[in-house]
Amino acid sequence: MYSIKPFDLICEKVDGWIGRVAGACGLLPYSRTVMEKLNRKNLTMGVPMLVLVFSESLYRCYLLLNYLSVVEDSERPRAFFIYSMVVLTSLLMGVAFVLDRRRKIRHPKVAALIIYLFMWFHLCYGFQMATEQNNVMDFFNMFFMSAMMNFILFNVRPVVVLLLCLMFNQIVIRWTSRFMPVDDATTQQMLMVAVCLVSMIRYNMVMGAVRLEEKLEQYRDELKNKNEELSLRNEQLLMLSGTDGLTGLSNRFALRREFDSFIGREICVMMSDIDDFKYYNDNFGHEVGDEVLIRYATLLKECFRDTHLYRYGGDEFLLISDLKPKEFVKAVDEFMKKLLEVSLHDMSRPPTTSAGVVCGNCRNATVLRSMFSMADRCLYKAKQQGKNQYVLEESIGEIREIDWNWSP
Repeated sequence: MYSIKPFDLICEKVDGWIGRVAGACGLLPYSRTVMEKLNRKNLTMGVPMLVLVFSESLYRCYLLLNYLSVVEDSERPRAFFIYSMVVLTSLLMGVAFVLDRRRKIRHPKVAALIIYLFMWFHLCYGFQMATEQNNVMDFFNMFFMSAMMNFILFNVRPVVVLLLCLMFNQIVIRWTSRFMPVDDATTQQMLMVAVCLVSMIRYNMVMGAVRLEEKLEQYRDELKNKNEELSLRNEQLLMLSGTDGLTGLSNRFALRREFDSFIGREICVMMSDIDDFKYYNDNFGHEVGDEVLIRYATLLKECFRDTHLYRYGGDEFLLISDLKPKEFVKAVDEFMKKLLEVSLHDMSRPPTTSAGVVCGNCRNATVLRSMFSMADRCLYKAKQQGKNQYVLEESIGEIREIDWNWSP
């Protein structure tokens, strides 16, 4: 692999300057993205087109020699210059083809350069024809139309390209046969159209692949966005399915997902509910009852930080904490005192709570289930002893497999 910095510079300049001029004139839907995609698809002239380009160049040299032998001396420099430009354009296309074939990494501007040179190839031929006749604008317009037609044909199917090229070939032959021998005009225009035809079909096939790739990329992006949106919705649904809508605490679905995470840890479990909760619903309405639940949950969050809080059902709440038993009991005392300070509307008495607390080493799933059951028993024991209190089972000891069918 080798690098030709001057050639890189030429490609960059040609691509920028000619591309902007052609785009401003409406000749070319200039797009760097499309050109880079064409290069990745290896859009070059191909061997058939290269042979046709050099064949036409040689034939132009033959016509040039014949023309210079009969033209007036004053016209020879200009004629020689124009013909040389046409031949040089063809040769440059061949050079670009060879360089593109030899490089292991395709130059990102080669495809664009070949297309631009192909356009100038036709325009230069129009200038050359115009120098031989007095009616300059007729010939210039015809070959300017030829250059524009090349870019229009890029966007249609190869079959349509074939028909349009054959039709255009007949038009060009009729024009040029008015000013030069029919045989020369026919041969020259057939060579030119052959180059055009091979180029158009090849370009169209590549453009079809490029458009297909762009569509696939668009569909991939849309699919990626849909998948990301779906993942976000799933996360939201998962969060909502594990969150109580009223209090914002986790619910029993979340407890099922997190159940195994508590195994093998020293934990404290508290099962609690609001004493005589039915009293608030019956005397003050369900809105006040909901407000009591919200204030109760908010107070739990304040007093038991870094603790897993669950609304277990109705007015029952479950707490699982990594605090030491003394620290956890202290937090329970603080919670029950602050609960007595809660005042809502015209309630004659503040809400109170009863709770059952169990602390110990959660060795396995059976022990964890048993701790929940023991906390529940302690809760009802607290209610039987007069409510507004908690019953503590600090050491769970050797727990037998009780309540085997219990599940959160």
